[in-house]
Amino acid sequence: MSAAPSYIPVPVESLVGEAKTEFDLYLQLSSKYVLYLRKGGVFDSGRLDKMREKNVRNMFITGVDEAAFRAYYDRKVDLAYDPQSPMPTQERAAFVHGAQAAAAEAIMADLKNSGIYKTGEKGAKRFTEFLVKDESSLKSLLAIPNPTKNVSSHGVSVAALAVTLAKKLGHGEAKDLHMLALGCLLHDVGHAHSPGSGFGLSLKTLNAEQLKLYREHTMTGVRAVQELVHFDQHVVKIILEHEEHIDGSGYPKGLKEKQMHAYPVIAATANAFVHLVETEGESFPTAMKRLVVEKIGRHPLTHINALKAIVQTLG
Repeated sequence: MSAAPSYIPVPVESLVGEAKTEFDLYLQLSSKYVLYLRKGGVFDSGRLDKMREKNVRNMFITGVDEAAFRAYYDRKVDLAYDPQSPMPTQERAAFVHGAQAAAAEAIMADLKNSGIYKTGEKGAKRFTEFLVKDESSLKSLLAIPNPTKNVSSHGVSVAALAVTLAKKLGHGEAKDLHMLALGCLLHDVGHAHSPGSGFGLSLKTLNAEQLKLYREHTMTGVRAVQELVHFDQHVVKIILEHEEHIDGSGYPKGLKEKQMHAYPVIAATANAFVHLVETEGESFPTAMKRLVVEKIGRHPLTHINALKAIVQTLG
């Protein structure tokens, strides 16, 4: 009797595209694995949307297909990041978004694993180059929905906007700009490690206890990573300070702009905007107006003006 196959999870976002798969794909239903797509099938954007709607984050391959999947995935990554790629822009963006979300999830699931962190750091470099070199990439990335309010998907949107904002502010040539991206990808690790913290909910709907737990997520996140030597200090500061405001009204420490590095300040501006879009359901123009009117004094005027210019390109 042959041994039962082993099953390996693969993120659904790593599968999207028009290329034929070179492996069978399975869904996990309770304790059973059910064949979903045979080798040679296409996991197109329609399938991805259905998986997102059902909050399916992973599909599965058998152990014997692991090498075939890795080769498929590596080819897709190279194509997605290649500016001369024949892949349609939105498909490239969907795959890049999925790759970064999957990398962030992997790091957050195993924070002590320096190898996974270093892989994520390399991916953040490619992601940053993608954003800096292709001005249309931000619009495509922000067009990808996050209906389940997934922490890692939210991080990709914040990272994409933060890097674009940094470039607009003159940081485009900074050698460590990818650390801004990585910090934003991981900024809400405290939410990921605090079920019930209210992530994805409008703050207006939270009761006092929920709001208290929500406001603890920055400290929860930094306590989880601050002793890990492989975490860059730019990343740690973004995790800790992305809810701070330059007028001292933020948390956890009530810092003012002169007490903060430039990257957490940029991350805070990007995070506030993306929160209005993803959580409050605002359009880009309305989110911009609310950021100006309701958050006055919390973000640098230079950031607000640069963000206005960026929003105008988003349509």
